[in-house]
Amino acid sequence: MQKQEIREAVELPLTHFNFYRQIDIYPPRGTLLYGPPGISKTTLVKAVAHHISASFFRMAGSEFLQKYLTATQLDGFDQGSNVKAIVAINLADTLDPTILRPDRLDCKIEFPTQIVIRSD
Repeated sequence: MQKQEIREAVELPLTHFNFYRQIDIYPPRGTLLYGPPGISKTTLVKAVAHHISASFFRMAGSEFLQKYLTATQLDGFDQGSNVKAIVAINLADTLDPTILRPDRLDCKIEFPTQIVIRSD
């Protein structure tokens, strides 16, 4: 289920951007993956990036906040760009509420404790 949600929130909007624009749907600008440690959230993000030939950058949360969200010219993400942020975190309730604003991380995907990631 989480793979399908990531596919709809991240992969399809990047690979079929013109289709979304034609039907006037605005996909999420950013996606938050959260759940306990060790259940492959980061691995899944890397796999998605590789599958669609996108770049994967790993950075600490504080660096992400400083680099992308606190600068006034980059406050949020442009709806029309093909840049997406995917944030993987263990405890979503530890995030600063400002990062969860609708113009930043629009989609939230929970990874439950018991999950099995299969390759299809």
